[in-house]
Amino acid sequence: MDKKSSAPDSLILKRMQIMCSKQERCTNDIRKKLAEFNLSEQEKDSIISALTKDNFINDERYALSFVHDKLRFNKWGKIKIKYELKHKGISNEHISKALESIDSSDYRRILETELMKKLRKPGSPGKLALKSKLLRFGQSKGFETELIFSIIDEILNKKNSDN
Repeated sequence: MDKKSSAPDSLILKRMQIMCSKQERCTNDIRKKLAEFNLSEQEKDSIISALTKDNFINDERYALSFVHDKLRFNKWGKIKIKYELKHKGISNEHISKALESIDSSDYRRILETELMKKLRKPGSPGKLALKSKLLRFGQSKGFETELIFSIIDEILNKKNSDN
């Protein structure tokens, strides 16, 4: 590369470094951002390589952060998290490792809390309609059907014993 072509690249690299230092990014996010610039594929790959080498982007770290944030703040289940990570181009290996980092008791407690909130909303449908409503809600949040049914049964049994 001559000096003319490397100067804009270094400015773009600097810009990407700043962007990555403010918020965790994955390779796919950076590739999409680089598409806004008039760069060749080789130049894009070179910038991504430099960012990876200097640890500005790390897809494994990104996946762990994404799983943590989506579970804690968005109350998403593993199915929805996995889908979104695949959509972002994260490898199955990184996704699996990140999902394994979820504490099963915390995961269960989050789903139970979300279902209880939904249960407290006005309107008292019959037991079957209520189960269906809670199941659909849990699935929309990306939780596993078996786990949802298990917690729904616990909640409803607890509710019936309290009455």
